[in-house]
Amino acid sequence: MSFGTSSKVEEIENLTLNHCILGAKFGMQLYKNGGICTFIQDNITFSNINLNEYTKEKDFETCSMKINSLTHYKIVMTIYRYPTGDFSYFLNSLESTSNIIYNSTTTLLYVEI
Repeated sequence: MSFGTSSKVEEIENLTLNHCILGAKFGMQLYKNGGICTFIQDNITFSNINLNEYTKEKDFETCSMKINSLTHYKIVMTIYRYPTGDFSYFLNSLESTSNIIYNSTTTLLYVEI
């Protein structure tokens, strides 16, 4: 993911939790505060899913990762919508991203903030 020189991303990347690593993140670029992230236990194999083209600050903020298992994948998708954000944009983006990452061998888990 490309975030430019945003200090919010640096703040997210400097967060630490015991036995966990930063799995996925989104940092605000246009606004003063904000960003979301998902931590994962440090012994779990995962990869990030790039959803930047659907992310819009305050309307649909998301980060996502795929957790590998033997029989299928688990997708963890963290989402946030600012209370005064564009609700229609949020719903359309949620549907679009869900359609992209979901298939019959995937379990989709949403984490709404």
